Amino acid sequence: MLEALIFVVFPFCMLFAAISDMLSMTIANRVPVLLVAVFALVAPLTGMD
Repeated sequence: MLEALIFVVFPFCMLFAAISDMLSMTIANRVPVLLVAVFALVAPLTGMD
């Protein structure tokens, strides 16, 4: 389940950012915030110190 979260959230955020950037030349602030939030939640579960 953890691997699925990693392999779904990151590509989705990158795809959203790429499409958003191509259409409007901006990347919404919620994309990096979501990536940091998911990293903060997943890092302790993967054994990162």
